[in-house]
Amino acid sequence: LMVQRSEIVVRWLRFTGMNPTGNHSYQEPAIYVIGGQGFALTPGPTRQRLANVQIVDDVFDSRGITFPNTSLVGPSGVIVFAGPNAQMSGITIARNTFLHETGSSDSVGVWASSSGARIKSVVVDGNTFDQDANAVELADTKRGPRLSGTRIVGNTITRGLNGVTIDGNAENGTIDGTLIEGNSISDTSLALNLDACAFDPRLAKDAFGDVISNTQIVNNDIRDPGTGIRLAAGNTTTCASRVTAVTIENDTFVKDQSANG
Repeated sequence: LMVQRSEIVVRWLRFTGMNPTGNHSYQEPAIYVIGGQGFALTPGPTRQRLANVQIVDDVFDSRGITFPNTSLVGPSGVIVFAGPNAQMSGITIARNTFLHETGSSDSVGVWASSSGARIKSVVVDGNTFDQDANAVELADTKRGPRLSGTRIVGNTITRGLNGVTIDGNAENGTIDGTLIEGNSISDTSLALNLDACAFDPRLAKDAFGDVISNTQIVNNDIRDPGTGIRLAAGNTTTCASRVTAVTIENDTFVKDQSANG
């Protein structure tokens, strides 16, 4: 399902058995919210400015389904994608359920993945994720994109690989003002990951001059992670990207251990 206009509500739908390689040229999610020109085939006119889209009360269920080549690409739920110089705002993804979105996939991906792209004020609120590869990912790519004011609040993430990931993949990009609050994350390999120096195959190099700034991680409950919080940046010779002004406050971390004796 492609969303290419403003003022749209997608509600009470169930997606199952989505073929992640149906396009055979790029990953196709169940719902693709596109501002400007996307990678996929996008019939009809696209909009450089897109605002006020709600994806609410839907179910994305890939349990019991075997997909080919999931090590390369897997079924994704909702991808918000900004094309070159596109401006997107006011996207709400709330009260949805994502089940067994495996492989190299995002259950919810917010991608400022083009030169000059702008995405602001995305809300990911009250969703349930179970056995997913990447529950929520914020990412920037190419040159000079900006992703700001994202709120990831009140979600439940269980039995997955990565809980919430912020990936700086760009050259001189910015991911700023992200709030991660009141989430319950349990039994994941990596609960929270802020990586300002991720490798971008489209740039054929590591991020450079990217900034992840003003991230608030507050009031979250994190239990039995492989790793609780990871912060990664580069140096002046290989990456020169940085993570700055991170607040970690009033979070709970629990790691159960077997008793001996």
